[in-house]
Amino acid sequence: MMVLGGEPGSAAAGAGPTPVRIKADCRLHRRDLILSLNGAVLETSEDLYAALDMRPEGAVVEISVLRNGRETTIAMTLAPRR
Repeated sequence: MMVLGGEPGSAAAGAGPTPVRIKADCRLHRRDLILSLNGAVLETSEDLYAALDMRPEGAVVEISVLRNGRETTIAMTLAPRR
């Protein structure tokens, strides 16, 4: 699934597809293709939301993305649920 942006005014505005869970310090970029979370392959946005919902506030997760043809892994801290 591709990162298109965040909700205006959210903690991750412009940074990612899950603005209510990922803190503003995340390093997702528009057009990143999310591949996996903590090694588990994600095929749909529902897979991503379900994986995030199973983790508590403050948990650090590793998200693998394809960016400009290269795979990279990003560590991110989960924000509180709204």
